[in-house]
Amino acid sequence: MIRLRELATPSVGLIAVLACGALGAAIALATTSQPTPSSLESIPVSGSVPTSTRTFDDARSVEVVVERGPDRHVTSRKGGWVTASGCAPGAVLTSGTRIASVDGMPLLGLATSEPLWRDLAAGDSGDDVRSLQSELSRLGYPVRADGVVGPETIQAFAAVWQTIEPRGLIRTTVASESIAWLPTSTVTASTCDAPIGARVEPGDALATLPPAATRATLGAMPDDLAAGERQLVVGDLRIDVDEGGVVSDESSLAELATIADGSLGTEGVPPATIAARLVLTHPARVVVVPPSSLYGVEGTRACVSSEGGAIRVTIVASELGQTLVIPDGDTPLPGVSLDESARRPCA
Repeated sequence: MIRLRELATPSVGLIAVLACGALGAAIALATTSQPTPSSLESIPVSGSVPTSTRTFDDARSVEVVVERGPDRHVTSRKGGWVTASGCAPGAVLTSGTRIASVDGMPLLGLATSEPLWRDLAAGDSGDDVRSLQSELSRLGYPVRADGVVGPETIQAFAAVWQTIEPRGLIRTTVASESIAWLPTSTVTASTCDAPIGARVEPGDALATLPPAATRATLGAMPDDLAAGERQLVVGDLRIDVDEGGVVSDESSLAELATIADGSLGTEGVPPATIAARLVLTHPARVVVVPPSSLYGVEGTRACVSSEGGAIRVTIVASELGQTLVIPDGDTPLPGVSLDESARRPCA
């Protein structure tokens, strides 16, 4: 038979010992000093902190949508048999050089602002004359772009003709059928449409060119852009863009078309997109301050307190827990105060 005395609770002495031990551990834990994390130690809550300066271009990643027209062609105004050709897929055709020969007569490539639609002789005048003179001048020949065919124009055309047909007769007129019009000073052939031995009629294509870019816009304009003129940066290329994100300069459109050439197809294919950066044309010199140093904030205007007193600033941007500002009048701002009691209204 088991006696109840054997099932009794532990002795009072044992309980007392355990209780004292637990109490001592608790007191030791409560009174032990815990180290402050270094990240918190470095955050000042008052006093003055130094600032830093840096260049700010407000760079944003964007996509440029390049729209384009139909394929373009280099055509022959002369009919006959193709007896020579400078065309090959991917080849560059250059203004001032021979593009092809038809019935043995060279065709001179010229990049005029408008195609030459008539033969020109001394005394003729018009915009087509001026565009011819401008291109001859660009090629290095001494001629004024006055819009009137004179001795200078005839001599300049004869000189450039001699570079492709040195044994030919000296030209005293400009025969339109001897010229193959190019839309720009250099073009790249996509395909060649009239190989040697082919017969062409006036107006037939000698080569097909990639479509020209007709418009380029940003797919989406980023929000909260810093004020200022903008440029697109694509590799080493910098292109001006207006406030609406539109590129309108023809030479810039041509450069974008060249970049997008691999993805450009015929008319009706969706526009090509190019990855780019949108940056300030003239980067700003900004001062980096902690957000807590700003007070009296109204929109992009605010105040900071420095050794020189209260200084008004323009807030340019905020990033990674820092605020970028430009002090009015380029006032030096080596440090800012975080002491709210020392703040005074800005002038």
